[in-house]
Amino acid sequence: MSLITVEVEALLYLFAAVMFIMALKGLSSPKSARRGNLLGALGALVGIVTVFLAEELHNVGWILLVIGVGSIISVPASRMVKMTQMPQLVALFNGVGGGAAAIVALP
Repeated sequence: MSLITVEVEALLYLFAAVMFIMALKGLSSPKSARRGNLLGALGALVGIVTVFLAEELHNVGWILLVIGVGSIISVPASRMVKMTQMPQLVALFNGVGGGAAAIVALP
């Protein structure tokens, strides 16, 4: 059972998409990059919350557990890395994401 109507869901997804577009525009300049990052994070948050409100999800506990574990690992790792090591960290995070996609694809 959905906690929000289809119309509200569509508006929230539209808002998230607009935030992502504005984030890309903000990331085009070092002066506005901080604002661009915040807009992108807001768009992602709205999108995730919308999914939880609009869908009848199963295994919500597992989903939240995995999000929590990923946050516990990635936030300290990203805070400890030097800026010169950032490309390697991004590559590592992308590799972990690809590995997760491969695991999900298994039968």
